[in-house]
Amino acid sequence: MNSSKMMPCFSLVDPPSFRAAQFGYTQRGKMMLLYDGFAYIKDRDARNSCNWKCSLAGKRKCRARAVTKTAFGRQMMKITNPNHNHDRKAYRFDTVNLFSDKK
Repeated sequence: MNSSKMMPCFSLVDPPSFRAAQFGYTQRGKMMLLYDGFAYIKDRDARNSCNWKCSLAGKRKCRARAVTKTAFGRQMMKITNPNHNHDRKAYRFDTVNLFSDKK
């Protein structure tokens, strides 16, 4: 098999597209991904990744999406569909229960 045609499903994090993930909790205690003023809720878990959808996917039919993967012991995220159909929400980090996966 020609190794130049083989593409790994996740190449140790592509630096320009993946960045450290920042998480918080909803008022009901569910984990959410926060990025650039938008919140994402967990959609599905896979073995090596987790898919997230915009927190307004149900109310506003927003189709923005993200994915998180673990690399080098850290959670890394990538926006897979950046197109929101609504404005950003100004999350107040002092009132949102935030944590970041930093080592």
